[in-house]
Amino acid sequence: MVSGTATVLQTLVAASTTVTTPTRMAKEKRKRRKGTKGSTETDAETEDDESQRLEAAVKHLQVLALLPLQGVSQEDLVLPASILGDEHGKKYLWAKNGLATLVHLAAKQVWRDCIWIWKELEIDNNFNNGMRIDAKNRHKSVSDWVGRARAPHWMLSKESPAVYEVKFWTWWRGLQPDWQTNSLESEDNVVTPMHLVPGVGEDWECLRCLGPNGLLSVLAALLFWGKMVYTLPMAGFRAEENFNAAEKAWELAAEDVRVVLMGLLSTRGLI
Repeated sequence: MVSGTATVLQTLVAASTTVTTPTRMAKEKRKRRKGTKGSTETDAETEDDESQRLEAAVKHLQVLALLPLQGVSQEDLVLPASILGDEHGKKYLWAKNGLATLVHLAAKQVWRDCIWIWKELEIDNNFNNGMRIDAKNRHKSVSDWVGRARAPHWMLSKESPAVYEVKFWTWWRGLQPDWQTNSLESEDNVVTPMHLVPGVGEDWECLRCLGPNGLLSVLAALLFWGKMVYTLPMAGFRAEENFNAAEKAWELAAEDVRVVLMGLLSTRGLI
C-alpha cells in the first residue's frame, strides 16, 4: 500500500485541475466566439461544470492513490514458476510469449506498471481462458502476431505512428463501459485520452478479459505502437521534435490503459 494515501490523492486531484484537454480548449474557444452576451449565465454554467468535473475527478482518481506501482522494476516482470515449468507444455505458451513480447519496452515506468498489473490479474485468474476482448476495429497487427504464435520478436511492417494512434484509440474507446464513454466529449472530433476526462463509474467488469485473447491483445497493440515510436529517427531538430510528439502520444495512451488496469485490480481487491 502506498504510504500517505490521502496526500497522494490530494496531489492527483490538484494536478487534474490544471489539465486542459484538447476538447476543453475547443469548448472555451467556442464560448469566446459567442462574445459577452449572457456572460453572467455562462460564468455560472462554467462554475457548475467545474464543480462537477472536480467531483468526478475525485471519484475517478481514488484507485490511483491505492496502487503501489512506484517500485515496480523489470525484475518484477516474471511469471510464476508454476507457469514457467515445462510440465505445462504449450498450455501457457501464450503467457510466456506474451510477456517476452511486452518486456521490450520495460525501460518505461508506465509500461512496466501496465505489464505488472496484467500479470497480477492473470495470476488471480490462474491464467485460465476468460472473456474474449472485442476485436472490432482492432489493428491487424494483433491478429498477425497471434497467427505467429505470439512470437516475441515479431515486427510490425513499417507504418506511421500517427496512423496507428488513430486506429488504437478507435478500438480502445470502443471497448470502454457505458459510463466511461458517456463521460467523453467528442466535439470537434478531438481524440482525448480518457484519463484526462474523468468519469464517475466504478464497474470495469466489461473489460475483465483475461487469458490468451483478452487484455494481452491491448498491451500487444500498445507495444507495437511503442516500438514504432522508439525506432523513429532523432537526428536533427525536426526529427527530434517529431519523436517527442510521437512519444508523448504513446505515453498518454499507455497511461490511459494503466488507469483501466488499476481499476480492474482495485475492484478485485488485489491492492
